[in-house]
Amino acid sequence: MRRKIWLVVVTLIGTVILFMTIPGLAQEPFRSGGTAGTGFTYQGQLTDGGNPANGTYDFQFTLFDEATGSGSPLGTVTKDDVTVTDGIFAVTLDFGSSVFDGNARWLKVSVRAGSSTGAYTDLIPLTELTPAPYAIFSQSAPWSGLSGMPSDFSDAVDNDSLGGLTCASGEIARWNGSAWECGAEAWSLTGNSGTTPGANFIGTTDNVSLTLAVSGSVALKLIPNAGGTANIVGGYSGNSATNNTVGVFIGGGGNGSNPNMVTDDYGTVGGGTGNRAGDNAGTTSDQGWATVGGGGGNVAGGKYATVAGGSYNAAGGAGAFVGGGGYNGSSSYGNRALGTVSVVGGGYANSAIGDYAIVNGGQFNSAGGMFAVVGGGDTNTASGIASFVGGGGYNGTFAKGNQAQGTASVIGGGYGNVISTTGDYGTVSGGMINYISGPYATVSGGVANHIYSENSAIGGGYGNVISDTAAFAIIGGGRDNSTTANATTIGGGIGNRVTAITATIGGGEYISVGGVAATVAGGSYNTAVGTGAFVGGGGYDGFSSYGNLAQGTVSVVGGGYANSAIGDYAIVNGGQFNLAGGMFAVIGGGNMHIAGGFASFIGGGYGNHATGDYAMIPGGYQNVAGIKSFAAGDTAHATHSGTFVWDGDTSSPNSDLNSSANGQFIARAPGGFWFGNTTGNLTPTITNFLDTSTGAYLSSGGTWTNASDRNLKENFTPVDSAAVLEAVAQLPISVWNYKSQAADIRHMGPMAQDFYAAFALGEDDTHISTVDEGGVALAAIQGLYAQNQQLQAENNALQSRLDALEARMTALERDRSAPAQSGWLPGLGGALLAAGFIWTTRRKGDRA
Repeated sequence: MRRKIWLVVVTLIGTVILFMTIPGLAQEPFRSGGTAGTGFTYQGQLTDGGNPANGTYDFQFTLFDEATGSGSPLGTVTKDDVTVTDGIFAVTLDFGSSVFDGNARWLKVSVRAGSSTGAYTDLIPLTELTPAPYAIFSQSAPWSGLSGMPSDFSDAVDNDSLGGLTCASGEIARWNGSAWECGAEAWSLTGNSGTTPGANFIGTTDNVSLTLAVSGSVALKLIPNAGGTANIVGGYSGNSATNNTVGVFIGGGGNGSNPNMVTDDYGTVGGGTGNRAGDNAGTTSDQGWATVGGGGGNVAGGKYATVAGGSYNAAGGAGAFVGGGGYNGSSSYGNRALGTVSVVGGGYANSAIGDYAIVNGGQFNSAGGMFAVVGGGDTNTASGIASFVGGGGYNGTFAKGNQAQGTASVIGGGYGNVISTTGDYGTVSGGMINYISGPYATVSGGVANHIYSENSAIGGGYGNVISDTAAFAIIGGGRDNSTTANATTIGGGIGNRVTAITATIGGGEYISVGGVAATVAGGSYNTAVGTGAFVGGGGYDGFSSYGNLAQGTVSVVGGGYANSAIGDYAIVNGGQFNLAGGMFAVIGGGNMHIAGGFASFIGGGYGNHATGDYAMIPGGYQNVAGIKSFAAGDTAHATHSGTFVWDGDTSSPNSDLNSSANGQFIARAPGGFWFGNTTGNLTPTITNFLDTSTGAYLSSGGTWTNASDRNLKENFTPVDSAAVLEAVAQLPISVWNYKSQAADIRHMGPMAQDFYAAFALGEDDTHISTVDEGGVALAAIQGLYAQNQQLQAENNALQSRLDALEARMTALERDRSAPAQSGWLPGLGGALLAAGFIWTTRRKGDRA
């Protein structure tokens, strides 16, 4: 009996800017009144390095007739070892009486340390001497030397009088040029009336200053100038407006150590001490309209510059502004706005150096680039054009400022973050010690993350690196992750590395992706080096890491532990220590498998090897499948081409079932086989070597048994056994071999066509059922039996006749001795011979 068995297996594939103060010397004199003799007292204030001087100093005083000191000196007085205390010193100078002839005089002061014998340092500017020294001249002036003397004093005798002039209340005596008269032009201490605006005023009509004093000290000076706009200098008497300035205003403030001054036109100092509006460079018209609102030691040196207040602040750029600050509660270190229209809002030791740069506050911050901005914080630097640092720079213990050096670069805050000069348009949102040198790059936060290429981003984490060859790369976070190729992505994890373009690591640890467009979703120590390769995860078994490898082009390892997809387009869904080495090879899972053949397949199990092309092992234990072969079960070895081997013997792990030739179908099932065509749920009970759902079976002894239960049959029809016997007798029987067999293999039997024509039994005329063949044989036997019964009946009748004859012959032989009987014995013998012939002939017919 020929039979085909089809088995279908379905498998699931699864700047710091430093301000350096150069020690310098400066002094402001105290003007003294005249004394007896030709000497006069000169008092001044000396600062050394910006601080009040203390100790002994050598002074040299030189007199000139012009303010620049470039002409020939009128005399020199040297004073050695003068004691200076808290910056204050006083000396007596005597140049004689001849040098004071009524013309203006300027005094140059030079100084050196008392212990020094070197050159003197000239203090600038020169000090203009007030008229007080001319008292020396007045002591010896002759009447003839006086100018404007009334004629009544021409005789050198003071014997004139007002001639009995009496003035009314509110009037004063005045000289009208020829005589004394009473008049009412003096301003009353209790107020005045009848004044005419523009006609009546308090002031001067010549080109001299108007000074108002309080308690004997100068409080306000109205100083004329060539521009027609008087300068107003209030406060300390030493406050000053540089000669020839126009429109100057000093509201007040100043003291002996730190007077206020305006050196350029239209400058303003509202108050405070030691403040200056203007650059004090000798030209009064170049840095005008500068303003210092107040504070101490502030300088508005740029045109239209402003320092609102604070301490030791400087606005040196045109239109620059410092709001205040410069004092931290214990020391002064002023802010600097040095760029054009630059701004420092406040804070301590901040600098806006670039044009239009801004530092809002904080300390030691610097905005050095044009349009740069520092919001605040500590020691931050925005040196790139239009760069921005929001704040930060101090971690609670140490200051390490952020540095935005690239054009339009941005650092939101954090500590020690740097965007280099090549990191144009880069952004660091925050974090600590992050670094960008590539343009258009972004670090959102984290610690010690570095980007060296363009258009890349790091979300956060620690120690992540995008190299200079990895443009358009992304690292989401994690720690110590790195990429060296363009358009790559690392989601996070630790110690992950990408080296091929467009490759991706989702996360995990110590993962390596070296294939173009390859991906490792996660896991531990996994590697994807094939182009388009993929590893889903795995690589860690709970105790140790042994990563998966996707080496072939577009190869896939879904997960598991220590799996490898080496062949192109190969797949290992999971398990451990599996190897898909053939192109298009697939391993579903399990342990220790090798799918080395082209398009080979292992579903699962343990230790299976699909070594041949197109080999298939659905599962089991240590099965081997060769080319286009199928092996399953336990140690089934289909090593020949096109073979099918199933081994269900699990009792002996080393009991291999091996193929012996190509194209074989081999199955070992110690529990038996079952075949059926029933539907629905079924749990077969196998009691024989092979059972079928039809009831037929092959016994363990090797006999095929057909189902013949009456309950399985219907449409019964009696059989004419004689006719069947006759048909069998007519049926051609021959010896032959199947075409698929060798010619020396012989069989005997009828052809199905003849059999079907004779009996019309079975499914068609090309097959003969063993049931039908047996039935025909049984029917023919029954026909033979009927014939045999009939022949036996006839034989019995003949036997009876023969027995009678024999009896008669016996009787005759007894009588033989009698003569009378000898005549009929020959006749009897002939009859017996005839009966024996007939009987023998029928027996031969029965045997035939």
